[in-house]
Amino acid sequence: MMLTIQKLEDGNERIKAIEIKTINKATCLVNVYMPTKKSNSDVDYQAHLDILQAITGEYEETHTIVFCGDVNGTLMKKRNNSHDKKLAKFIKTNKLNVHQEMITNSTPTFYHNDGKSTSQLDCLFSNNDVINTAIEMQQAPINKSSHLPVIANLTKRLKTGVKKERKATQLTNFYGKKLTKKEYRNVLNQMIATCN
Repeated sequence: MMLTIQKLEDGNERIKAIEIKTINKATCLVNVYMPTKKSNSDVDYQAHLDILQAITGEYEETHTIVFCGDVNGTLMKKRNNSHDKKLAKFIKTNKLNVHQEMITNSTPTFYHNDGKSTSQLDCLFSNNDVINTAIEMQQAPINKSSHLPVIANLTKRLKTGVKKERKATQLTNFYGKKLTKKEYRNVLNQMIATCN
């Protein structure tokens, strides 16, 4: 049976990449947690952008690349620090697509613990126009993070082989409720349907 998803060796402790076998062209999904803005963080931030650049160079011809996660930089016009400029340059240089909703809505995805500041630090961008919908989820009482989840609906479809029946296992949704895989999939599909 063909493996549909496999971990790639590219990245580091803050950048993880997986390959997903999708129809026509494989997808390289890269989850990032970029360094935060603190004194003298520009060198570290650029080093992580260099890793993303290496991944882009390695996979841009053979894969659809989707970057997602906490980039600790924003494309919001009201903010323009050094991380924001470096991120914007990286996106522009690599001709990456950012879903329009992420730009026009400028909905914050991060709420500082002091309650005085917000920003849009969590985003999605790709080397192809595959992000069909992107929305920021609302804060739920169970979510203890200062970040809101961002969900996307991609135009890519998985390559699948023969389905093998598996014993249902217990999973936990965002609210801590125990679910079977089928129930969990239904919850996620309902959330994704709201994106359409």
